[in-house]
Amino acid sequence: MFRQLWFLLLCVLLDVFAPSRADARLAETRTWVFAPEVAETRLETEPQAVGTHQENGLWNYEHAPGCTQAAERIPGKSLLPGEGAVGTYDDLIKAGSKGDNITPHHIPSANHMARNGVAKGDGIAINMEHPHPGVGGRHRDTFTYGTQADLNLTPRQALGAGISDARRIYMQDGLYSPQIRQQLQELIRQNRAANPGLFAK
Repeated sequence: MFRQLWFLLLCVLLDVFAPSRADARLAETRTWVFAPEVAETRLETEPQAVGTHQENGLWNYEHAPGCTQAAERIPGKSLLPGEGAVGTYDDLIKAGSKGDNITPHHIPSANHMARNGVAKGDGIAINMEHPHPGVGGRHRDTFTYGTQADLNLTPRQALGAGISDARRIYMQDGLYSPQIRQQLQELIRQNRAANPGLFAK
């Protein structure tokens, strides 16, 4: 009799303190939601590791599930013809036309590269949306547009910061496609090829 009572009491206590299935599922959901936020924060706060993380995407950061997929499309947002093309600033200007609403965006910035002896026209850039005349556009959203934000960074840090910034902008607009991903990798390659001494590890 005593053993039976003791067993019943033990079962009641275990049932009270053991988490329910609903609690367990809630914990799983919270973990799944939180993980992408941590991963995305890490992506944006560690742009300086240029060239050391090439195997998994651009930087080989540890993405949460789904973070390496193309961004979800946003209605009304689309890439313009010629957007994402990579080359020297002068070459992209020559290839463009008046009224195309795109402009070459230097990564690193023209000001940064000028400090390292690279002329504006020789700097590596990527075409980005820039309504003219008008306001807004992805080029105006970059952290170096109209600023000197990357002047105090090393060339590798400036390149990494510019790439992360462009990635953020295209993801924000739902346009971070395999094409844009590939072009950002091409931008890294061309910077290294044109100025190997600046971007060497």
